Amino acid sequence: GSSSTDNITNAASMEFVISGTQVGATVELLSDGKVVASQVATGTTTTLTTTAISSAGAGNYTLTARQTVNSQTSLLS
Repeated sequence: GSSSTDNITNAASMEFVISGTQVGATVELLSDGKVVASQVATGTTTTLTTTAISSAGAGNYTLTARQTVNSQTSLLS
């Protein structure tokens, strides 16, 4: 059966809200170091949507985000 408390998802796509973004920055979402979504920020919060994580299959994944402004890339967060 299904469970809302087992920390397992089978969602076809997922949205991630990244706060602290700078207008014009390229914001990237990474899964285990690979870019799975990217978008140019239009405000201080950027929503990224990806299907790459659910299609990767079962397992644990480390998700991080970064932004690039004027050729300067932030640390992963």
